[in-house]
Formats: sequence, C-alpha cells, structure tokens
Amino acid sequence: MSIMRYSDNVAWAMKWLRHRGTALGLLVVATILFFAGFVVANDEYQADPLGLIPGYDLTTHYSLGDDLWEVWVCDSPDGDLDISAPGLVEVLKSELVPYFDWLSGGRYRPVFNAGDPGVIAATGFTPCLDAIADHVESATEGVVTIADQETTFARGDPGGLVRYRSGELEWLALRGTSFPDNGRSVNAGGNLFSAPSDQAEGATPPQISIIAHEFGHALWFPHSYRIDPGEYDNPMDIMSDAEAAPGLQIGTIAINRYAAGWIDQDEVEVYPGEGKSRYVLAPPGDDGTQMLVLRSSEGGFMTLGARVRKGYDTGLPKEGVESYFIDTVTPHCGQGDLPPCFGLSRPTRAVHNPTVPLDFDDELAHVMGVGDGFTTWNNVSVTVVERSGDDFIVEVTDGSVQEAPEDRFSDDDGNVHEANIEVIAELGITRGCGEGLYCPSRSVKRAEMAAFLIRALGETPQEVVAASRFSDVPSGIWYVGHVERLADLGITNVESGSAFRPDDALTRLEMAVWMSRAFDFINEVTPEGVFTDVPAAEWYAGAAEGLLAAGVTRGCSADPLAYCPHDPVRRDQMASFIARALTNQPRP
Repeated sequence: MSIMRYSDNVAWAMKWLRHRGTALGLLVVATILFFAGFVVANDEYQADPLGLIPGYDLTTHYSLGDDLWEVWVCDSPDGDLDISAPGLVEVLKSELVPYFDWLSGGRYRPVFNAGDPGVIAATGFTPCLDAIADHVESATEGVVTIADQETTFARGDPGGLVRYRSGELEWLALRGTSFPDNGRSVNAGGNLFSAPSDQAEGATPPQISIIAHEFGHALWFPHSYRIDPGEYDNPMDIMSDAEAAPGLQIGTIAINRYAAGWIDQDEVEVYPGEGKSRYVLAPPGDDGTQMLVLRSSEGGFMTLGARVRKGYDTGLPKEGVESYFIDTVTPHCGQGDLPPCFGLSRPTRAVHNPTVPLDFDDELAHVMGVGDGFTTWNNVSVTVVERSGDDFIVEVTDGSVQEAPEDRFSDDDGNVHEANIEVIAELGITRGCGEGLYCPSRSVKRAEMAAFLIRALGETPQEVVAASRFSDVPSGIWYVGHVERLADLGITNVESGSAFRPDDALTRLEMAVWMSRAFDFINEVTPEGVFTDVPAAEWYAGAAEGLLAAGVTRGCSADPLAYCPHDPVRRDQMASFIARALTNQPRP
C-alpha cells in the first residue's frame, strides 16, 4: 500500500506570516516569547553544546518528559471501520509508550487520553482538526486524529511555526505551544490500526510502524534516505522504510536521538581532524558512546553509530556501524526562507563514503561490519577494527600518523587522557574493562570508584566481609572489600543499613567530595562561587573549588568556568583526576 506523508509546515508558516503578520503583531510575539524562553539569540546553534543542531532548544521542546496527546476519531460519511478513541488510546499506550521509552532511554513519554466526546463528524482531516479545536483540554500538546475509513493518507506535523530573522532562529508559537494554537498533530487512516480478520483479537496492528514514523515527525525527526529525499529506501531507520519489518522492530538513527535530547554530550565523540583515535561505539540501550562525529570543512558532518538486534532493533537487516552525512549547506535544505537546516528539513543521507559515487544496488552499504571502512575528506580513513560484545571499535586516522608500538589498551589511542590512563594502569589502579580495552567513554560506577581510590591510596580492601554495612552490597561480590574499606576511611558517609548504589554512575560532585576526603592535600575551601554552575551555598561547593585549587580539575568548560556537577564522570576523565592527584600531592 502506498502511504503519502506530509511533514513540513515551515513554508506554509512563512507564507502565513508574509500575508497576515504585522510589525506590531510580530513585535508583541517576539517580546512574549523572549520572556517565555523560546528564542535562540544571535547564533542558531548556540543551544547545542556541540554545535550540530540548529534550534536545539526547539527540537527538544516536546521530546523530553511527558508529551500530552488527545486521541480523536474522525467520523466520515462513508466510514465503516469499527474504531473508538478509547480503543486507539489502549493501542497507542501498549505499542508506542514502551517503544519511545526504549528509544529515548526513559527521557520521553507520550501520554495518551481519549478526547471528549472522542468522535467528530467530518469529511476530511482539516475540518476534523478545526472541529476538535473547540473540545481539547488546554494542556494538550498534540492531537491524534484517525479516520474511520481506509485511506492512504498519513501525516505527522511537529507544530509550532519557526522562522529565521536577523540572524536568529525563533519559535513563533503565536498563541502558545498547546493545541490548537501550535497545529501539532498526527493523522492517519483507521486501517493502520485495524488488524486483519485472520489475526487474533488484540494482535499487533500490522502498520503501527507508520504511526511511529509520523510521531517521529511530530518530534522534528526528518526522513533519512540513500538516493532521493523523497524515497523511503533506508531499512535501518523508522523515519525511512517504516514498513521494512512488521510491528515495531526498528528504532531510529543517532542524529535524531541526539537532536531530541536523548543522547548526552558526553555520549558523543568528535574526531579532532588529525591523528589516530579509536572509539568504542555502543548500541542504543547500552552505556557508552552513542555517536561519533566527523566534521567537514565544506559544510556538514558525518555521524557513525552502532546498531545490533536487541530491544526495539530486533528487525534490523544488518548489525554494525552505520554512517550518515548531515548536510548543513543552506541551499540544500529545501526550506525556502529558513537558512539553517532545521528539524524536518535537515538532509540526512545514508552513505558509505560521501566522496565516492553511491552504490545503488546495496541498500546496506552504509552499515559496516568488522574490517569494513572508507577514506573520506582530507584523507581521513575510518575502519571498524573489532567487535566486543555488542560494542564496535572504530579507528579513525588522517593518514599522516606513524604507527607506534602497540600499548596495553586498544581503545584509548589518540584520547586526550591516554597518558594518564597508562599511568594508572602502570600503577595497578585500573585493569581495564576486559580484552585489552579501557572503555574510556563509559561512566564510572560508584563501585568502580571505590576500587580506584583504595588502590590509588595504597590501601588494602577488607579481605573477609561476612555482611556489608550497606543494604545493596552483597557479600562475596568483587567490590565489597573496597566499598567497606572506603567507609572505614570515612570517604563515604555510613548509616546502618543505608544504600551504597554501587551500579549508579558517579557524578562529578560526588567525585569532588570523595577525592577531597581521600587525599589530604585536597582541602575543602570556603566557596566563592568560582564555577558558574556551582552556587557557593551548595553543600559540595567547597570540595569542587578545593579540587580546582589543588590542580586536579580544570572544570568542564573554561569560558565561562563551569564544573558540570551533575554530569557522570567518564572513565578516561577519572584517569586524569587520579593521575593529577597522585602527581600534585606533596612528597614527604
């Protein structure tokens, strides 16, 4: 069945503003939205810490936290499908909520409620949406309208009007960011929800993937493609060939998840453009680097991400490292008056190598297995060198690197913390993460930090622990002696029966407190608020500023000086923190 999808209302928004907008009206809107926090000032990329996504605060507006939807049935005169708003709600809850929970890592949750009365008599989707506008709850952020007839029409609209003016990308929600003012909707024929008669009652709707695709558009996800932006020819992405696998067995690519705020900055690696570096790419749902970026001086960048058959990716036609070229050259965006390649107009092309002709015959040429690779701009070569479990190790080099003798870890070459990783390995503080790997981009777990500190201090873990003082530390587990010794030394606060949270990621604020208690020369100071994101009144401020004074940390950014206290500490960063502590402490 052919499905028509209409996704981008940007051109319509510009036309509306040209014909109906007034200088006074736009001034009022701009003033209101400035104080509401919906304006990206001066630089359309400034909200994105990596400078990859224009209007990042706009593309993440609906995709973080609860997203409130009302579900309606459009009752057409010739419609005869037996569907109801409450029934549709149950399908959406059972199918899409867990799908997006997995895809977002728990950061996004669509909330579905049936409209009241739930059925609107209408001869088309536009009249249906117009009629619904008088009934929706005020907090509703989008509506789902399903026709009670078979139709090939399906559309996802992100809502909100965006324009570019005087070098600024602005969110023009006009009268708000809720429906009907934002115009945000997902619309489709009821046949996408009606299971064939030969399926058991309650069977998975055969085309729920198309509904998920349209919800992707409502989150500003564009199509990805291989040959033509209008073709659905990438079976690795729900935003392309949504019908490649039945049900929901395909997720979406890393750049979409990053644009939605579902991938953190510390889960992204950016190749510096020179030298040799190795990166461990983890698939969706796992800890570790989710996206590798190769920048181009000619406009645009490439992204690489790992995909394996698990979670909601079980229908992948191939496992490996997929690569995409994200075009940022304005004339290629195809969006008229809006210069940045924003949202649905972001060209996302599946490529094996952007500098050579496309292989028209191989629809999976952009998915690399071990041993596959290519050479791209400025003689930069990319090779998938190894698979470790579900992770893939990718080596990137500019071709000018002279091969050096192999060191103990294969995944830290070129890492800025490599020398310090070697230091703590030589001292026996770390043993890596297995099979010659250090896993530099993974977060340090609290149990791992206990072991790091006990070894760095030259202490001996308790050898026999009948029962841990912590309620969540089992006796006999490998780290119990380290955790207990850490408590003996007063580095962690202990209450009888309290939880240690051994598998939680250690945050930078916790690291500062532990390090200041572990090393005598790192003293908590009277805080002065030197970090822009650590108020002097915070309980950990003295430890964070003491770490700076001791030369152990340099903060997470220099201008302005920030500490990022709630960010997890990565294993490569922890190597430098410990190595600096051991180097900077006074000798007896």
